[in-house]
Amino acid sequence: GAPRWEPTEGKGVRQMSRLPSVVKRTRHVPHTAGILVSLGDSVMPDSVIAKSERLPGILWRVDVASVLKVGAKQVASRLIVKVVDIVAAGDILAVGGTFFSRRIVRSPVAGTVALVSRSRGLLYVREYVETSSEEEYTEVPVTEILGVKPLALMVCKDQNVNLGDHVVKGQVLARHGRKTVTCPVYGTIKAISATKGTVTIRPLFRPQIVRAYIKGTVTGCVHEAGVEITGEAIVINGLWGVGGESSGVIHLIHDALTKDLNVPAGSVVVSPYTATPEGLARASELGVRGVILGWLSSGIAMSFAGALGNMGVTGDEDVPYPLILMRGFLPPGDEVYEQGPLERLAGRLCSLRGTTHIRAGVVRPEILVYGG
Repeated sequence: GAPRWEPTEGKGVRQMSRLPSVVKRTRHVPHTAGILVSLGDSVMPDSVIAKSERLPGILWRVDVASVLKVGAKQVASRLIVKVVDIVAAGDILAVGGTFFSRRIVRSPVAGTVALVSRSRGLLYVREYVETSSEEEYTEVPVTEILGVKPLALMVCKDQNVNLGDHVVKGQVLARHGRKTVTCPVYGTIKAISATKGTVTIRPLFRPQIVRAYIKGTVTGCVHEAGVEITGEAIVINGLWGVGGESSGVIHLIHDALTKDLNVPAGSVVVSPYTATPEGLARASELGVRGVILGWLSSGIAMSFAGALGNMGVTGDEDVPYPLILMRGFLPPGDEVYEQGPLERLAGRLCSLRGTTHIRAGVVRPEILVYGG
């Protein structure tokens, strides 16, 4: 059967304070992201506090010494950029030669100067990959660029350009004579129109978004360290969970989750009992933001989490919502399960995180409930 981890920390709901306490969380921000909040700003759990419009891509090597025809040790004195500088495609990186035979080294792509090798006379540029939202598509006017009629698209397009194909930036989409049209983004081909003479591409990369996770105020804002948010919440810890972060309004039900579940979208469903596989699937269909149960069999938990290599280390699973168990994987038997504290918090906004580490550096699933 499926492996089972039985909680050993006593019976019933873990101890919790019924009074709000000060909660601080530091949200780490990728170096390519821009911080969108300032000190003193009020934020909600779903507030976007940082967003990355571009991702680090391929590392391009530029042989500066060869282009300038100088020794590797002389390259440093010829550079007009430094490491971490942002450059556009075609920007000048280094200059050499004499007044009558000037030599220029330009960046092959838009990106960041990542490294300079003084021993080999090389410079490396980390390409930036632009991101797009789910709704944004890139329509390439292929036949217009080639100077042919739209119907000629099917003749001019490359044989590797078909519906559903993945394409990379710079890949040839079509050619006619000496003219070529290259793909401007990394993505998937969604449409090829012989009527308009266009190829439509859905970009592959989405913006990286960092949300506040908790309700509170921004009390620290340092790009290298992240964004610190401070708020007040009642902190409740479960015994085991799966899934990342979410938030929603607590909706209490007095029965197990079954296929007959009917709750508002965006709810965090709390039940002192258990759930059936059909009930968990129904919660996903309804747009539930999280589920908190008294217990759940290890078999159903494993099935919900998918390919879970270690039940003692969770948090990155591809699940529709976080799932938290307050008592673990066994039913309470004859013992009466006390759900009083959570019942009194029904209707309140909460944040929850299913991440669990049960070995060194113990991390328990958490529920943060805010004032009414």
